Amino acid sequence: MVDPSPGTGPAVASPPVAPPTPVAVPSEAPAIAATPASPDADPARLEALHAAYEHADPKGEDAYEIQQTRAWHKQDYKRLMLAATRGDSKALGKLLALVLDGAGAEIHAANLEQLMLGYGDERFAAALGGQARNVVAEVHGMLDWSQQMIETSAAEHYRQSHPRTFAVVGTR
Repeated sequence: MVDPSPGTGPAVASPPVAPPTPVAVPSEAPAIAATPASPDADPARLEALHAAYEHADPKGEDAYEIQQTRAWHKQDYKRLMLAATRGDSKALGKLLALVLDGAGAEIHAANLEQLMLGYGDERFAAALGGQARNVVAEVHGMLDWSQQMIETSAAEHYRQSHPRTFAVVGTR
């Protein structure tokens, strides 16, 4: 899960840019190499999401996406995420269709980004293709926003590295 309050600590000088190294992740999640986006599936990203949600406290202070999904959509975000990270396309479709707000939306956008990178361009685009046009537009916007929130050395935007996902228009 993502800390919804970045920038609250003291200012620290940025270190010099170095080659990609493994990203520090919570102890329950496996490390993921910080590599440029690829249209190929990256199962390690799905494993990391699965590990993070497997032990997530739905009533925790920072479980905004879980709480909003239950309150607004009457669905279990944790259960959907666990299923989607194991390849359940119906659960992925339900996650794609969620509309959240504030910190819940921030966390959800980062999760959609990891799902796209984990599933790969072809499979993620296929799941997104079954959604309504307004959902597709919302997901595209969330992926754009999520990529802007991270510092990446990747020269390409997801619109170039994942062309099938961003070519999806929607069904209705």
